Amino acid sequence: MTSLLVTNDFPPKIGGIQSYLWELWRRFPSAETTVMTTPYSGDRAWDARQGFRVVRRREPVLLPTPGLARDIDALAREVGADVIFLDPALPLGALASRLTAAPVVVIVHGAEITVPGRLPTRPLLGRVLRSAAGVVAAGGYPRDEAARAAGRDLAALVVAPGVDTERFRPAVNLAEQQAARAELGLDTLGRDSSGRNSSGRDSSRRDSSGRGAL
Repeated sequence: MTSLLVTNDFPPKIGGIQSYLWELWRRFPSAETTVMTTPYSGDRAWDARQGFRVVRRREPVLLPTPGLARDIDALAREVGADVIFLDPALPLGALASRLTAAPVVVIVHGAEITVPGRLPTRPLLGRVLRSAAGVVAAGGYPRDEAARAAGRDLAALVVAPGVDTERFRPAVNLAEQQAARAELGLDTLGRDSSGRNSSGRDSSRRDSSGRGAL
């Protein structure tokens, strides 16, 4: 299935949504995968390392304009896309009813659904979701919130964020754990160089004399 993803959030920009989308799209067949997204510092070097095609727009934020709709349809036809994925649901998803080159699927994560769903923008969000051929949800909660905003059940596929076990695994011994902490700039107690632990709190304790103790 040939696909076109259109999104404001894609690496090398760092963030949860960016990581979620990349982890999914890098697993698709490269020859059948195209991403349209925004420019970002270091994007040329990053794009060159990907197996799939990445098309960078000039504008820093993709907004639902007639011009963007025409360009999405043109690119979708060029690559023979069977489906167009839009992320996020708002504002970009507002193009769903205007695109004609392929069926549109909206990707939903959480706050971008729950916040507009409780504001005056809820009718617009509902129309976006109802006009889409389907929804990809990052969990049961965003799926249910999307259905709530749409006012009816949606054709939804839940793809929860996972962990790449080839890249991440528990340390097998203390030496490996300490090496991993050192690489992240943490000491063996999980503190960074400022003396704060991973929660951001000062990890030192005071003894009865008022002196710092570990």
